[in-house]
Amino acid sequence: MQYQKQEIKNSILLHAQDEFFEKGFKDASLRSIAKKADTTLGNIYNYFKNKEAILDELVSEEYEFIKSFIKNHEQDDFDEQVWDVKNAKVWEKGLDELSDMLESVFSKRFYILFTCGETVKYKNTRREVENIIKEHFLRDLKKKFAGFINKDEMADIFVSQFIEGILFISKNYSDKETKKELIKTFFMYTFFGIAGIIDYNNKHK
Repeated sequence: MQYQKQEIKNSILLHAQDEFFEKGFKDASLRSIAKKADTTLGNIYNYFKNKEAILDELVSEEYEFIKSFIKNHEQDDFDEQVWDVKNAKVWEKGLDELSDMLESVFSKRFYILFTCGETVKYKNTRREVENIIKEHFLRDLKKKFAGFINKDEMADIFVSQFIEGILFISKNYSDKETKKELIKTFFMYTFFGIAGIIDYNNKHK
């Protein structure tokens, strides 16, 4: 009996994940989730208090990962020499080594976490991550490219577009190998694009 109950709960979570991913948290329907999970709306409430409780169950681990990342980011030893590496083959090799980690981070549940801004608990998650990436980016710009104009404004644009690109890939491509290859390529294009702008800025300032 216990196994059957857990099986029902897992089915609800699985179909809720797909519903949130496809429609967004705000537009997701508990009635639709119940139908896809082959159960009743009333039975969903036997397992979860409300839609927010289902969301919590789905993204709690990802949220704790993000909180840990935010808490510990000051201790990160970011290699500033990365900006000096202009060889695409070197970048490609490094990103290949990170491919498994990248695949797990850019999962459906992380996508849901980053796009469920209607909820009180998670509404600032994406912005907090954006601020950390921006902070590291600005730190390195100030150390290595002190003359770069409009640092804050450009960092906001770079970071926002970077996150949007990753979310777009996560949303629109389900094949694991295709997704990893696209993420790797997007990382490289983003870096070389920024590096090109910096070089142009330094030559024409």
